[in-house]
Amino acid sequence: MINIEEFKYLFDCKSKLKETSLNDSGNKYMSESTIDVINFDKVKGKYIGDIKVEMTPSSNDALLVLADELIFIEFKDGNMKDEIHNVRRKNFESLLILLDIINKTITYSRNNINYILVYNDATWVASH
Repeated sequence: MINIEEFKYLFDCKSKLKETSLNDSGNKYMSESTIDVINFDKVKGKYIGDIKVEMTPSSNDALLVLADELIFIEFKDGNMKDEIHNVRRKNFESLLILLDIINKTITYSRNNINYILVYNDATWVASH
């Protein structure tokens, strides 16, 4: 288990899941949950602000911290056909950022970190 209070990047970016689920157009929440999470887009912003990067990494929307598990959460609203590569990249780059922040290994991630993709196929919803 990690204690987020030990990691400024994580502690400073606490949020509610609902807030992290707002879609890109800013007009629809994909979750109504008020569970506490880490806004990982904000973590990434703070993280890269302190180091030099040639290319801005992608990031998942949220990180849920449970007693013995970390769960990345990504919200996608719309057609996934052209997004799957981007989703994989977000997950990979978020994992690298998180492991650097908490000073853990890839082995740690295999045993303690999971991923949830929350997906709303807007084309299906519009046609049904």
